[in-house]
Amino acid sequence: DRRAFARRPHPHQARRELSLSPPPTNASPWLAGGVPPAAPTTGRSNRFPLLVVLGIGLVVVIVAGLAATGVLAPSAKSSSNPVSAASHMPGAIGTLKPLPTATPTPAATLPPRFAAAGAMANPRASESATVLQDGRVLVAGGWIATDKATNTAEIYDPKIGAFAATGSMHSARVWQDATLLQDGRVLMTGGSDGHYRVASAEIYDPKTGHFTVTGSMAASRVEHTATLLADGRVLVMGGNNNAKALGAADVYDPKIGKFTKTGSMSDARQYTTAVLLNDGRVLVAGGVDTDLVALDSAEIFSSATGTFSKIGSMTTPRAYGTMTLLSNGSVLIAGGATGDTILDSAETFDPTTAVFAPTAPLNDAREFGAAVLLADGSVLIVGGDDGTVDLASAEIYTDDYGSVTPQTTTS
Repeated sequence: DRRAFARRPHPHQARRELSLSPPPTNASPWLAGGVPPAAPTTGRSNRFPLLVVLGIGLVVVIVAGLAATGVLAPSAKSSSNPVSAASHMPGAIGTLKPLPTATPTPAATLPPRFAAAGAMANPRASESATVLQDGRVLVAGGWIATDKATNTAEIYDPKIGAFAATGSMHSARVWQDATLLQDGRVLMTGGSDGHYRVASAEIYDPKTGHFTVTGSMAASRVEHTATLLADGRVLVMGGNNNAKALGAADVYDPKIGKFTKTGSMSDARQYTTAVLLNDGRVLVAGGVDTDLVALDSAEIFSSATGTFSKIGSMTTPRAYGTMTLLSNGSVLIAGGATGDTILDSAETFDPTTAVFAPTAPLNDAREFGAAVLLADGSVLIVGGDDGTVDLASAEIYTDDYGSVTPQTTTS
């Protein structure tokens, strides 16, 4: 039922390197300002020894002064800890210190955010995936060919990164809803067997790896939503039956294995989203009606009374979006579509005031994406499509600042 869908170089900075070279080692000390010696004569002057002593003393003073002021620097080929020869003499003044060497900064290496995992036994689409209490994932149903639905199921074990076949469902299912129950089992509701919508339901037990048939819903439905209630029951609502959007809802009680009809929504809706609030009520908003017109209406289900109550409308009509309960008790509703317009807008719902308010937009307009609350209270939003292509991009929403940050992904 999905519609058909028909960056910058980094500049480099040049480095400038300074190199200091000492004067030539064979430079004459007289170049420092001394007076060149007189030409030798046949006779020896009585002042000659005195001039020699004074000349040697002058050279020592000049060399020591240059060393102390740092003029004499080690050459590029000197050792890592060079010192002047004068420093080994008794009474030498000053010691040459090595030039500081910059410590190279290693280039940052970002790990890939997506990595290949083991392959499923069967390629499948429009399947359900449910995280079990032990961390494994149950993948069930879906299309395994263009027009063939499957009843097979597999278990993915993240500890070994591999899939293994498990028991098969009693009915082939696609577009079903899967709900993790409080006791660790998984409830499969409705969907299509590839030809007809079904009202049947079944339970998967991870302890035995088998599916067991349980009670059926009052009406067959696909594209519906199922929400685990605080008391352990499951609210199943909306969807499509006989090409019409549904307003009817059922409640499943796992203790007796039966569905019971409950109050109906004010608006019939399919492709809707719902979330359990911290106070035990359920928020359901948006979706499309029978004519695939996006809805902005929202309702609250009370498990105590078994009824729906209409509340304020969203700021934008939307379907195919995501709905996530935030750590502060409010709800984030992001993306989706209105008609042929794919949305990048997002909004929040405050259960205490029953008010919807716009928040920071997504970086990428997307519908049919997925969202999950992370341990730090932020929300990871991934995938979907922008109306033209399927998306590999991901982004993080932080409710403290109402902001969205793009997340780089690599395949």
